[in-house]
Amino acid sequence: MDRLEHALQLERSGHFILALRELEHVSLSGDGKTDAQVLKAGLLERLGRHAQSRAIAMSVLSSRNASARSRARCECILGKLDREKGAIHQAIERFQKAAMLAGETVDLQCLCWAHLFLMLIVSQRAGPEAATPLVSRARATATKLGEPHMTATLHMFVSQMEAYRGLLDSADRHATLALELIQESPNLWIEALSLNTRLAVAILTSDYDRALKIGERAVEVAQESGAAGPLRACLGNLGNLNYAIGDFDRAVDYFERALAALPSEGENANANLDSLAKIRLTQDRLAECESLLDRIDTTIRDDRDWRLYPHRCAALTRAQLLVRSGRCAEGLEQIDFVLELADRSGDPLLSTAAMLVKAQALGSAGYNREVVAILRRLSSSLRRLPAELYAEYEGTLAFLLLHEGKEAHGEWHRSQAQKLHEQLQNVRGSMELAHTIRRAVWPVAAVTRHPRDAWSTSAALQTIVSTILNSRAPRIAAAQLVDLIESTGSVYSVAVTLVNPDRPPELVAHAGNNQQHTEGTPLRYSVRVSDDQELDVSLVARDDVESVATLNAVDSLIEALNEINAGRAERDRRKTLWPTEELTFDERNPVVTGHMRETMVFAQRVARATITVLITGESGTGKEILARSIHDCSDRASKPFVPFNCASVPPHLLESQLFGHRRGAFTGADHDYLGVIRTARDGTLFLDEIGELSLDLQPKLLRFLESGEISPLGEPTTSLVNVRIVAATNRNLEDAVREGRFREDLFYRINVIRLSIKPLRERRDEIPGLVSHFVTRAAKAFQKGHVEVAEETMERLLLYRWPGNVRQLHNEISRMVALVEPNAVLQPDMISDEILSALPLLRSAGRGQEIAVPLHDKLMPALRRVEREMIAAALREHEGKVDAAAKALGISRKGLYLKRQRLVV
Repeated sequence: MDRLEHALQLERSGHFILALRELEHVSLSGDGKTDAQVLKAGLLERLGRHAQSRAIAMSVLSSRNASARSRARCECILGKLDREKGAIHQAIERFQKAAMLAGETVDLQCLCWAHLFLMLIVSQRAGPEAATPLVSRARATATKLGEPHMTATLHMFVSQMEAYRGLLDSADRHATLALELIQESPNLWIEALSLNTRLAVAILTSDYDRALKIGERAVEVAQESGAAGPLRACLGNLGNLNYAIGDFDRAVDYFERALAALPSEGENANANLDSLAKIRLTQDRLAECESLLDRIDTTIRDDRDWRLYPHRCAALTRAQLLVRSGRCAEGLEQIDFVLELADRSGDPLLSTAAMLVKAQALGSAGYNREVVAILRRLSSSLRRLPAELYAEYEGTLAFLLLHEGKEAHGEWHRSQAQKLHEQLQNVRGSMELAHTIRRAVWPVAAVTRHPRDAWSTSAALQTIVSTILNSRAPRIAAAQLVDLIESTGSVYSVAVTLVNPDRPPELVAHAGNNQQHTEGTPLRYSVRVSDDQELDVSLVARDDVESVATLNAVDSLIEALNEINAGRAERDRRKTLWPTEELTFDERNPVVTGHMRETMVFAQRVARATITVLITGESGTGKEILARSIHDCSDRASKPFVPFNCASVPPHLLESQLFGHRRGAFTGADHDYLGVIRTARDGTLFLDEIGELSLDLQPKLLRFLESGEISPLGEPTTSLVNVRIVAATNRNLEDAVREGRFREDLFYRINVIRLSIKPLRERRDEIPGLVSHFVTRAAKAFQKGHVEVAEETMERLLLYRWPGNVRQLHNEISRMVALVEPNAVLQPDMISDEILSALPLLRSAGRGQEIAVPLHDKLMPALRRVEREMIAAALREHEGKVDAAAKALGISRKGLYLKRQRLVV
């Protein structure tokens, strides 16, 4: 292997430092030198050495000898550099130019990169609706490419976009899928960025222990790669983690390290500046906060750049700073600007946060009517708030009520907000709450108290609503359920356990005497929090009429929680940017998109003309489907469509099968037979595998095509038959003509209109639609109810080459559906071993007792992968019991704990 090829391999695996070192030893000329320069420019961009990267890319573009492919890749590199320095409009132009050049040269990899970055930029500047078609386009390009790393990168980018929109389950799912896709073919860059998204999701869901493990692993991977961008992102998120738990000094250190990792003036660097500004705001160091925000303002080149996620967050921080500084008029003007940004960017969470700040600002100035209007506007958005933002809502209510002098009500909402922050372990939130309450000064004489019973009813109602709204945050939902159930006085004790298949059960909330009560009745309920988490509620109920009635109501509430969570999951699934396949075909025509759709449209244009059509393509590609479509769209649709395979009949019987025979025409002809040509009279005859016709039969078929006349065996006269012929073959008829195996005049007679169908491996964008169609049809045939396909399964089906084409795919899906339970989801391990073993990527480590490791792989990543798989398998086998798993692996419990931390298992 030469050094350039080795450098390319290192680059593909994300080892950018090593790849650049290897490239330094490459000495080439001509096209090879240009390729090396393009590779070097790309590596320097990844490593954060942007000035050098730009110089090389510009040099290649100015060269007259540079190919269109090299120009496309340089434009893509320059687009990334422009985006990094904040020149978003220039970046968009670069990516569009790269896409155009890559399309001309059929460089699918470069085309996919251009589509991905355009998708990322548009989703932030113009909102999710504008980005949806770009996601579909990027997916189609990645699917056609059929390269696991590019598919993983697509999922990684989508995970980032979903996280920005607050669709955390979808973000985590796409990031996890990206990691799975590179499991057998590692790429450090993809791994670091995917781990970073999972880190962000863990922080946003307040799973700080998990966030710390993921963050440490992400930084380790980014440093090994040398990739400056992922390192900056991971350090920044570790800063966010420490900010949330109240370790401000460490958070500041992480943010400063992030800024130093890749200095720039773009959105990614500004995200860290905004986080630093938030810390200074929390610490009441307002001058420093304003200075940091001023630095961000100087990088904004276009008003549309304010719509980028870090910039609109910084705009909100500016509004909070102005309000806290007592500059309420400026603050309210800034808040209206933030609300406009949120509306244009499709960011409902930012809109809610801005309205909470506005309510406090107006409330402190005595504009109570305007405050009430804002709170009414917030009503519809409360159902979609994450727990942390809901805590801020409770804190705002506390501020407003205390400012009005309603001490009891204000204190109750303050305690609710404080409980939420404590359950989230959000120290920063508790500090912000304390600062908010200190600003709510009320005159003692104005304090009013409502009747106790009325307030108790109001508090109970708001507790129930809070439980419903936070039912997908397990610890908060658990604590509120316990408080609610205990407050009814209907139980002796209540406990809630969090059940997660990847972890041992954890007691998260309890109340009352946990000892056994012989006079009580034990009851259990289950609250489904997410696809892989549930709360197990166990209680000992009192045995009296009122208690039974109350707990019946609790049972109904829990059932409603489960239905609401299921509805939320379905709503989020529909909101996701990831395209869903709609079934736009009928039972006989499972064609949905791409090449086959284009071929079908062209076929339908020639269907009404009585002209011979030749369809070519590999076996199983769908030639008969296309022929039937031609028939259905022709004037002959109401007449017979007769398919006939010329290779399925012995040669000595082929003539009689085609043209028919009279009784007694030959030995065994004991009755008259029309033949397939006369059977298809006035309709369409589909002659499949026409290349298999013998040379002595070809002149007779040619005579029929020219005159419409046939001479059945045993009949003295000819018959005139009106039939439209559609022929098909999987052979190269031109070669057969040159070799004398097929008549040239017959070839030209049937080759009037030629339709070529590509093999399925070259039109992978059709696979999702075909899979959906075959699953629906098989589920109906086997009475399996509603069967779905897991995204992980779909990705593996997309990456297989399908030598048997559509027919093989159909058979595989039918087998999977036949073996699955009713109303189930098709998981990756249900795919047949023949397919899973075809590529290293598609082998499932969880199915057997072996995993495959490429011998040319780097030692340390391979060892990490083996350790991770063995630990995961041991934990699965022993149902999460750490002691048993450690014993099976031959290591101590502490050793297993340390390995799980290091490997994020």
